[in-house]
Amino acid sequence: SYPENPQKAATIDFNSGNINGWIRVCSVFQSNCKGTLKDDVERGDWDGWIKMSGVNVRDNIVKGFAWGGDVLGWLYFDATKGISTIAPPPIPLPGGSGQPNQPKWMEIIPE
Repeated sequence: SYPENPQKAATIDFNSGNINGWIRVCSVFQSNCKGTLKDDVERGDWDGWIKMSGVNVRDNIVKGFAWGGDVLGWLYFDATKGISTIAPPPIPLPGGSGQPNQPKWMEIIPE
């Protein structure tokens, strides 16, 4: 079962472009992305669920924030150049004067 609503796997509404639902990271499992989870220490006590609400697709580009739980935190998807960037959400500068440069945690670049 999924951690909370919506109780479904991630789906794309092709009319709006919104992605809603859950995806799961395979590395939390002992093998084959299903079955028994690795022990708590090995997976950082994380269950591997990522809530995809807040992510959308526009012009075949996936973009937006998803929540990976207290262990992983926020994920930022921005595949404008075939790259998915994982970074913390931007925090407004004092006085509302724009967004600071956020460090990237990693980039996923397809070959």
